[in-house]
Amino acid sequence: YLVRAMGVREARRWCLTAQRFSATEAHRLGLLHAVVPAETLDAVIDHYVAGGRTIHGGPNAGVGAASPLKDPLIQGFRLSAQERADLIAFLESLTDQTFITNPAHADPWPEGHPARAIRRNSAVD
Repeated sequence: YLVRAMGVREARRWCLTAQRFSATEAHRLGLLHAVVPAETLDAVIDHYVAGGRTIHGGPNAGVGAASPLKDPLIQGFRLSAQERADLIAFLESLTDQTFITNPAHADPWPEGHPARAIRRNSAVD
């Protein structure tokens, strides 16, 4: 998996040096597909539990889990209150303040720009 995700050179470097790396570096290397602020973890978990996101407005509005175009391999799952709390505690332990406060990873669109409004309307609810 590592070689496929990050390439031979990077995989060799990290495996041979056994260095630790941040979420920022893991994201850059392709090991993470999403890095989200800790305050949105509940919404992100809801998205995965449901098996798809719900978009309340705009041209893509609808319940993604019910879409006839969704791959049948994508399914929701059950999560008890304790499992949710444990998952959130684990994910919060991985929080990288350097990454989430880095202006390079901020929303690129200025306030009032149409793309910013579209992104907010399609956020995971």
